[in-house]
Amino acid sequence: MLFKLFLSFFKISAFTLGGGAVMLPIMDEEFVEKKKWLTEMEMIDIYALTNSLPGIIAFNASLLIGRKVKGLPGALFSVLGVMTPPILLILLIAEGLSLIAAHPLVEAAFTGLRAGVTALLSLVMIKIAAKTFEGFREIILAVFAFLLVTVLEVNAVLVILICAGLGLFVFRGDDE
Repeated sequence: MLFKLFLSFFKISAFTLGGGAVMLPIMDEEFVEKKKWLTEMEMIDIYALTNSLPGIIAFNASLLIGRKVKGLPGALFSVLGVMTPPILLILLIAEGLSLIAAHPLVEAAFTGLRAGVTALLSLVMIKIAAKTFEGFREIILAVFAFLLVTVLEVNAVLVILICAGLGLFVFRGDDE
């Protein structure tokens, strides 16, 4: 039964394009109509839970269906079944890219891609800065944070905590 769960989810994941929302009706057909492992009401409950939980729909659905059908081992085999095809595909694509990455056309495309992404990230940063910096103190704090990260190589999480603490001190009472 566990291997059948794995194979069912592997097949659904491997041959469904469009993500978890597209997989749900196929899961309904597979587990309610064909295999009769779930009732229609159980599947409806799984739909509701799957769409209300954070995370990947396909992962959530496989976890809930596998658990309902065969407990914790069923959940594990179902999750492995649904996650194996995308992982294999990602590995295949990564391997293919590594084989052609040194080609001059691919290098040129990635150089252009990096430039475009850098420009877009810079634009977002400028828009955020324009909305955030209301005065000279904000600019000083931002420069201070930038120097901590770039010059002193302080961990970014620590810099965020330091800036939050400084914000409590420097900006306390501004809204009153």
